[in-house]
Amino acid sequence: MKNSGRDRSPKAPSGLSLEARELWQRTVKLWRIDDPTALLALKNACKCLDRLRKAEAIIHREGCVITDRWNQQKQHPAALAVRDEAKSLRENLKMLNLDLDQLNVKEA
Repeated sequence: MKNSGRDRSPKAPSGLSLEARELWQRTVKLWRIDDPTALLALKNACKCLDRLRKAEAIIHREGCVITDRWNQQKQHPAALAVRDEAKSLRENLKMLNLDLDQLNVKEA
């Protein structure tokens, strides 16, 4: 006999960080998302969040400026990843047409 009170929310994709899994779970639960297209946008958003956090960690560890082989200072390449992943995260969440303030996602 099946448990009728059992949560049937779509499971978070494997390989996500704890923060990304929590974003998935809160979003699916809060808006009862089960549409395949919306779930794909959410999956992409969660992966963007993970890549964003990795790039932020690199910049935190190495600084936002590097010295190239000609001893010239330039922007760390991870800064471009931060910019691009933050943009992709916003775009994927925007596709869901949700009130994002309710998610409490930390800004990049």
